[in-house]
Amino acid sequence: MEAVMGPENDPELEEHRRVARLLTREPELQALAASQERVLTTHLRARLTEQLPSHDPMAVLLIAEVAVAVWRTCWERWGELAVEGEMEDPVQSYRRCREQLRAVVS
Repeated sequence: MEAVMGPENDPELEEHRRVARLLTREPELQALAASQERVLTTHLRARLTEQLPSHDPMAVLLIAEVAVAVWRTCWERWGELAVEGEMEDPVQSYRRCREQLRAVVS
């Protein structure tokens, strides 16, 4: 995930930051993003089911849902920071999100 999110791999980082700011400010866009996340979760669940055939289907769904929730939370917080004028590296946002998840479930 970090490799995909890193600024060295994202020539459109500023465009993504602009979109993140818009999502933070516009509830209508948030609803559209939520519907896209549903599709992402469905695809991730199918891929995980193929790769982890012996896992309980509930566990696979939970993994997919948590992965998308971490991504969404990271993206949302990154957008909030952009609105506040902070230009945090998206990888750093993702790492902080993962750390918070670990703290919550520990």
